[in-house]
Amino acid sequence: MKTKRSLYSKEALTKAIEEYKNGSTSSELTTKYGIPGSTIRNHKSNSKLKVGGGRPTLLTDQQEQYLVELLINLELVGVRLTKPVVIKLSSEYAQAVSDKDILVGRKWLTKFLQRWKTKLKVLKEKKMEISRRNGFTEDVRVGWYAKLDLILRTNNLKTRPHAIFNCDESGFSDESAGEMVIVSHETKEAYEQSGGSGKCFTTSLMCSNAAGEILPPFIIYSAKSLNPQWTFGGPPGSSYAVSESGWINGHLYVEWFKWFIEHTKNISKPILLIMDNHPSHVGIELIQLAKQHQILLLLLPPNCTHVLQPLDAVTFG
Repeated sequence: MKTKRSLYSKEALTKAIEEYKNGSTSSELTTKYGIPGSTIRNHKSNSKLKVGGGRPTLLTDQQEQYLVELLINLELVGVRLTKPVVIKLSSEYAQAVSDKDILVGRKWLTKFLQRWKTKLKVLKEKKMEISRRNGFTEDVRVGWYAKLDLILRTNNLKTRPHAIFNCDESGFSDESAGEMVIVSHETKEAYEQSGGSGKCFTTSLMCSNAAGEILPPFIIYSAKSLNPQWTFGGPPGSSYAVSESGWINGHLYVEWFKWFIEHTKNISKPILLIMDNHPSHVGIELIQLAKQHQILLLLLPPNCTHVLQPLDAVTFG
């Protein structure tokens, strides 16, 4: 029968041995690092033992610490970190640092949370009335504006409206509702001739700042390839893309974000981008790009964009 090996890194074992030598108990260190107490004691009594750790962890201690800090910061800006979301972000990060196609699972997440239980924990959401969950409550308003005020004050943005941006997307169908027509009594159905554009659904992603400046839109058509004719006649500087559904996805949002970085490169940093809680808006690549280019991200609370999202309430309202 094979012995079950613990999941801990070489760095964790080295730290545990050092702390044990400095007076910590093996039981305390087992709880802290997930390393068997006998392993720690054996290394302390026999300095010639090789410090190799158990089965190698997917990420190093330093990489895991970065991921922990990232998750904490994402919670602060309003990301709802369900287990599937954390697994997705962790997989993307593991792929980014290893350049391999890695997908972590719930077992890895359980071990990860065990290793970092002093920093992270699983908390069951409390049920609330549908009217409160879906409504714009005073608690939600005060809480979100407190976050916004903190970001504006600590980053000297209150007097820099040109550095405060809001983005939002909205979908449009080119299939108009059929009109009422008069037909003979024998006619059972009437059909309207389609314009034949070939694009049934279109998404427009808009972005503007608090100074009133509007960036060119990012247009997404429902198609497998972009028809050059669809790019004629749009606002100057517009960008165009396609997706199967016509909706934005994670890949296209990153492409737009790179375009946003280019269009704001001459604005002194940091700058703030306020966006909604759509799943496509949160990914490791986008987060790292934002950090690299000093772009602060703030997510709007769920189900509140109709009152908190400027573009939703005015432009698309």
